[in-house]
Amino acid sequence: MAKESGAPQGRIRGMANLASLGIHMVVATFIGLFIGIYLDKYFSTAPWLMIVFFLLGIAAGFKNIFTAAKRYGFTDDPDMSGMAGKSDDDGGDRDNDGNSGNGDGRG
Repeated sequence: MAKESGAPQGRIRGMANLASLGIHMVVATFIGLFIGIYLDKYFSTAPWLMIVFFLLGIAAGFKNIFTAAKRYGFTDDPDMSGMAGKSDDDGGDRDNDGNSGNGDGRG
């Protein structure tokens, strides 16, 4: 049998990768939490190291999300912010001075 075009399979792979972002966040958070719990028991510093490593796990999870978002085409560029069809102007309902109306300043 001939193989189908790669477009649907590519979309499915992309959706699966994006769906895994939640798992990345949870796993990173729990790894930080468990490291903190272990170190608290080892050094008898409860709950301080657990809190620190829990927060580090959350930060690592967000870093994973931002890294994956860049990898899959999301960017910080304002022109590519995902707001399709939105232009720099605000639809012409305000003039350059921020006033509504026909641009003569009377409203």
